[in-house]
Amino acid sequence: MYHENVGVRWEYSNVTDGITVAEFHEWGKDDEIENIDVVPVVAIDTDSLRVVEQRQDKFPNSILQEALTYVSIRNMQNYDMDTDDYNIILSDGKRVIIVSIHLQNRKVNYYGRLIIRRERKVLRQLEGKEIPERNIAAELGEPPKEKKKVLSHLEYEHTIGLTQTERKFKKYLLHSISRKEGTDKEGLIRYYYCGLFPEKKVPKNKSDKKMFDEMVEFAQFGWSDKHEEFGSELIGRDSVYSNDWNRLLAKRRDLDTIR
Repeated sequence: MYHENVGVRWEYSNVTDGITVAEFHEWGKDDEIENIDVVPVVAIDTDSLRVVEQRQDKFPNSILQEALTYVSIRNMQNYDMDTDDYNIILSDGKRVIIVSIHLQNRKVNYYGRLIIRRERKVLRQLEGKEIPERNIAAELGEPPKEKKKVLSHLEYEHTIGLTQTERKFKKYLLHSISRKEGTDKEGLIRYYYCGLFPEKKVPKNKSDKKMFDEMVEFAQFGWSDKHEEFGSELIGRDSVYSNDWNRLLAKRRDLDTIR
């Protein structure tokens, strides 16, 4: 199965987990949409889809080979398409993503989503069909040992229920908190901690590390007015991210006005 003239919004800034790619309703009016001449569609079970969304180091050869039976390299050449990379639409019948793969090293370049009418068409085509169990986890084997992740790295559980703008807010907040780690300014961590949790009685012997870790945990989960107020206080004193933060605030206010 394949689709022609497919509109795609790629997520270039976050390739760590395909499930965090912005949904259609989160797209901005200035977001770039690429039109791809022809793209194969492969049905995949939910568990295997999650593996593909989390493994950028290696794309499953079984899926690639099936996709190539729908859209071959020669087909791509006939469309005058670049053959260094290969795009595949994947769906478990409930969700749809598109993956860009580098054909030489078989690694994931980035993930994206289809324009909404195309996504719905893919789901309609798979409606009522049996989705094959693929056990992609066994095919790919153990993932490579992960490098230590930076503090601003967002796991799936950190993004549940958040809009694209809120995820960006969260990353800037975590970036800013990380800049305070190991500070030599006495009392700085305690100052921000007490401002964030004014209701807490903080023992004098509570370590900076403990307070720092609690601020990180607060910032990682959810998004609320309290998160935004804390970010504005923290980043307002940190010129590195203040312009980016203020642009996001302005964007969010514009969206609120539209609503």
